[in-house]
Amino acid sequence: MTRRGSIRAFLMLAILLCFAWLGQSVNTPAVTDGVTAPALDALGSEIMRPSPGLVGTASGLGLFLLGAWVFSRLLKPIGLPAVTSYLFFGIAVGPMVLGLVSEGELKYMGLIEGLAISLIALTAGGEIEIDFIRKSLKKIVIILAIQMSAVGVGCALFAYGLLQWMDVEGLDGSVQIIAAAAILGTVAITNSPAVLLAVISETHAKGIMSQTALAVTVCKDLVLIILFAVVMTIAGSVLIEKGGGALGDQSLMMYLLIHLGGSLIAGLVLGGLFALYTVRIGTAMPIFLIFACLGIALIGHALHLDPLIVALFAGMVMGNLKQIKSDHFFETVEDLSLPVYCVFFAVAGAKLDLVILGSIAGWAAMFVLVRLVLVWAGTTLGARIAGISPLSRRWLWTTLVPQAGVTLALATVVRNTLSDQPYVDQMFGLLMGFVAANQVIGPILMKLGFKKCGESRDSGTASAGS
Repeated sequence: MTRRGSIRAFLMLAILLCFAWLGQSVNTPAVTDGVTAPALDALGSEIMRPSPGLVGTASGLGLFLLGAWVFSRLLKPIGLPAVTSYLFFGIAVGPMVLGLVSEGELKYMGLIEGLAISLIALTAGGEIEIDFIRKSLKKIVIILAIQMSAVGVGCALFAYGLLQWMDVEGLDGSVQIIAAAAILGTVAITNSPAVLLAVISETHAKGIMSQTALAVTVCKDLVLIILFAVVMTIAGSVLIEKGGGALGDQSLMMYLLIHLGGSLIAGLVLGGLFALYTVRIGTAMPIFLIFACLGIALIGHALHLDPLIVALFAGMVMGNLKQIKSDHFFETVEDLSLPVYCVFFAVAGAKLDLVILGSIAGWAAMFVLVRLVLVWAGTTLGARIAGISPLSRRWLWTTLVPQAGVTLALATVVRNTLSDQPYVDQMFGLLMGFVAANQVIGPILMKLGFKKCGESRDSGTASAGS
């Protein structure tokens, strides 16, 4: 962005914040001696005052949508990822700092979270190419098994010790601490296919490392979301109501069969319906997708299905059906992602408790460092056993560091599932802390890895090897 463009973005942001502050002031009813003043129209007649939460939510959505985008453009020259900019903007305008969006207004924005989670999963599912995976299945399985085990188990063990040292309120006994640590360890496994694709596109990387990284990342999404559903179900039954949780009177095996199996079947059916709509109708795709994603969130909640799994398999069906042209479908998903992501990540930032986040910043930094070492060790060992060329395996780990949409979607599920528990803010703050850090350092390490491996366009000829 040019200097003139930066000045324009700054002025636009300042004007937007001023209007938001003005709207917040006008929307707050005057109170005299404990009595709320009536709302009057232009002629002085009393009118029914709309709910402040409803009015504030509408203006808050506009503020998140436009403000987060402008803020990301303003910070783009310093190389800060857009998702991180959205988070920082949400923190700034949220109830903990400027207070332009209140806690009450944030509660009305739950549907945006469901919509964003569905779009994220649709995008991830569309990136899973069955033919490409089949060709390198053995290598992918070896790398995935070793890397996921190293990061998941290692981070869970570290989180177990961390939660004990932090003395988190509400986690009673070692069983509950183990359950919470298992959730943190599972979320730590994730890395971002969106960031990987963006960096590959930016650097024009082409070679063994970029192909392997892409295959491992998209396969990990598929495995991880199912693994997360299993861990969240088991851990949730321990953490919520000390054993009640979502299971009710069902056995764990029966619940998982219905929850996972039902979600998988629903995703395949929905993918078929998406394909049918694309072939037979194909018009008004943005409206169709918004209603479809909202439907996934609402119906999934009502039927105890997992929206992540439903949307992931629906996207995978659309991405792998050779009989249809799905380019328009996924282009529409990408077009819708920008405004939805602006609101989703800004809301996530606004919901952060900065007091708690500040108190655990040191722990989060330790978590980032431990995860970084485990990603390096697990990926390098897996690549060595899988027979990846020495130069590629030396730098492959750098492609698996960033975290973004899927990770924050999982963190949001954790927060919503455990919303009534006293320790949820500390768990969510810990997750958001290391996700934000990995968002910043991940792309930097990835660009370095592609350059050192010789696969980026400006670093010479792509490396050969198998």
